[in-house]
Amino acid sequence: MMAVISETTVCLRFFGDDLNPDDLTARLGQAPTASVIKGQMITGKNTGFTRIAKTGSWRFEVERREPGDLEAQFRELFGALTTDLSVWRDLSAKYAPDLFIGLFMKESN
Repeated sequence: MMAVISETTVCLRFFGDDLNPDDLTARLGQAPTASVIKGQMITGKNTGFTRIAKTGSWRFEVERREPGDLEAQFRELFGALTTDLSVWRDLSAKYAPDLFIGLFMKESN
C-alpha cells in the first residue's frame, strides 16, 4: 500500500541582506505572513529562544490544506500578488526568492 499525501503547505519567500519588507509589500501588493530585517531580534514562538536575523526575509504563506490541494494553494498564493512581470524580474534579480512546498503524510511509505 502506498502512503498518501494528507496535508500540503505553500510559502513564497524572498531573502536578502538589504531587504526592506515594506518595499516588497508595496511592490507585490500583499502583506507578508512574516518578515524580518537583517539584524532584527527574533523570538521563537514555541521555544522562546531569541536570535538575531542573519538576513532579511519576506514570507507569504497560504493556509495549509487537509486533504492536500497544491493547485488551489498556488492559485490562492499567486492570485493575491501582482501580475506585473517587471516587478517579479526586479525582485528576483535583487533578492533570493524561493517557493517552499511542504507535503505531509499521515503514515510512512
